[in-house]
Amino acid sequence: MGIENLAVERAKQLFGADYVNVRFHSVTQANISVYSAVLKPGDTVLRVNFSCEGNFNFIDYEVEKDTGCINYENVFGIAFKHKPKLIIAGTYSYPRKIDFFQLQEVAEEVGAMLMVDMSCIVGLVAAGLYPSPIPYADFVTTTTAESLRGPEGGVVMCKRKYASLIDKAVLTHIKGTHMLPDIAGVEAALKEAFSQEFKAYQEQTVKKEH
Repeated sequence: MGIENLAVERAKQLFGADYVNVRFHSVTQANISVYSAVLKPGDTVLRVNFSCEGNFNFIDYEVEKDTGCINYENVFGIAFKHKPKLIIAGTYSYPRKIDFFQLQEVAEEVGAMLMVDMSCIVGLVAAGLYPSPIPYADFVTTTTAESLRGPEGGVVMCKRKYASLIDKAVLTHIKGTHMLPDIAGVEAALKEAFSQEFKAYQEQTVKKEH
């Protein structure tokens, strides 16, 4: 089995994903591949308020000022009003647990797809210490650095029905060549994530947060 296929299979086993692509230099590239795969210029995207520009119509949802938590009823109201094609969730500026099930319900109610960037929590998800977005999201992206403790890179995981769209987006908009040394580092990090030492490390992270 080639090193890329081995990395893909390890990620599938670790996170329970149908489809995995590990060819990215960063999670930014991974995110762009999802946008390129399923969006057209002008499409509406609903995301937690996050400053960035692009070719899409970004609509923000915000946390409650008094609690600092996402109000999922408000998210539904905004989604129902704007009918986004894609809803994005992530933990870059949200240090709490996200209810991915509720976001999935919102997405289904308005006919949107759900994408989760789990870069900040990937190590905790791998160790079973944070709820996984995989069962609920159409697309999940992550860095392979940070808490996964691998080299700088990115991963896209998605439901099988979107696999060909991601493959086409990668070849057309991102890159078509392999980075075997980098992918070998990603494979090594994914292999390490199965170890007891890795889980113990992630448990210490949770203890420090509390």
